[in-house]
Amino acid sequence: PGEKQQAADFLKQQLAAAKAGYPSRLNIIVRDEVDLVAAFGPATVDVVFSQMALEHFDDIDRMATQLSVVCKPDAILIAHVNLTLHSRWGHSRWMHEKDPNNMYRYPQSLYDLFEFRGIHNRLRPFQYQAAFERAGWTNLSIYPISQRKMPAVSGFHKQFATAQNQMDYLSIMICARNGDG
Repeated sequence: PGEKQQAADFLKQQLAAAKAGYPSRLNIIVRDEVDLVAAFGPATVDVVFSQMALEHFDDIDRMATQLSVVCKPDAILIAHVNLTLHSRWGHSRWMHEKDPNNMYRYPQSLYDLFEFRGIHNRLRPFQYQAAFERAGWTNLSIYPISQRKMPAVSGFHKQFATAQNQMDYLSIMICARNGDG
């Protein structure tokens, strides 16, 4: 099997071992503050798997830089990013089905009125790509996980009303390799 398949198989084995209560090479740390360097130390991580977390960081440039520091050279990043509506009170199924991109219809000043720790950062795929590239990540690919046919950029705030924002992408997978470590 290829390198990607070997990495996926390894991750599956380690996850199964951890779930079964056996020793694994997975290291899960939960902290109030987000200081990955303090949590892991430099060049200690081989694989980063993130599921629906990156969209909640206020400073994605800082996060991408911290990941490049804690990861070993050539470490792999696999991140699932949900680009759709979130709320403090959980996902509204009705709103999510009717208008998953609702939060992109308002100016930042209005969105900020409802700010709370961990609120969705409203970044789009090109912004994640730029942040990880600035932090030295290479071989970066972004794949849509879910998409929704919708009128070009109809009804979105001008900040999001360009094709570059890929508003039809509802969730994405970011895959990259740490260039510098």
